Amino acid sequence: MSGALRAALRWLWMLAALAVIAYAALVALGRELLPRLDGLQPRLDSTLSQHLGAEVAVHGIDGDWTGLAPRLRVAAADFAPAPGAPHFLQIEGLNAELDLLRSLLDGQPAWSDLSVRRLRIRLSETESGWRLNGGSATAAGAVGKLVAALLAGQRTRIDRVELTLHFRSGEEAVLGARGLLLENSGSFHRAGGKLSLAGREFASLAAEWTVVLEKDVPALNARARGLDLDFVTAP
Repeated sequence: MSGALRAALRWLWMLAALAVIAYAALVALGRELLPRLDGLQPRLDSTLSQHLGAEVAVHGIDGDWTGLAPRLRVAAADFAPAPGAPHFLQIEGLNAELDLLRSLLDGQPAWSDLSVRRLRIRLSETESGWRLNGGSATAAGAVGKLVAALLAGQRTRIDRVELTLHFRSGEEAVLGARGLLLENSGSFHRAGGKLSLAGREFASLAAEWTVVLEKDVPALNARARGLDLDFVTAP
């Protein structure tokens, strides 16, 4: 074996050892900090508020680390345009398991399993279209990215979704979904759930689709694989 090859192998073994040590240190640090997250809540609220351009309040946050799977739990998170203003987004009962290796590779949180008991969103109709109730355009973009990140895990379950629409006429309507399940595997996606209007279920939805990034085309191409929409008839 040549000297250059031996030197290269030594460097590879050294890098591998450093990666294992760094990963072990990260796991140890996570196991130490996760149970203490509740004490960091004021700082977390402030950081999220500045980043999202909205008033954010997180309640009852904690976590634990078993094996290589850190788990985060949040009792509730409220998002409003200003202190004391009505919320435009509320998340209740969030329970998430982080895919640590994928998160490190992607540079952003990646969830292997995520469940939410209730997700509430309030939209208002304006002359230029629909927007978050009282929220700024900056908040809308940031919150959209937040919701997209929550839904981008391998498996996301939301027990109940409530979408409240405030019309310019003063009327409002509440669209809902129950038992929403979203599964993602690479470019393949599957979603299902039951839809409701004003508290009455009117349809169940099951859909599958793929999203392909075409070469030399800066856009995503979505192809539907199957769509099943069953309407519920009134008795």
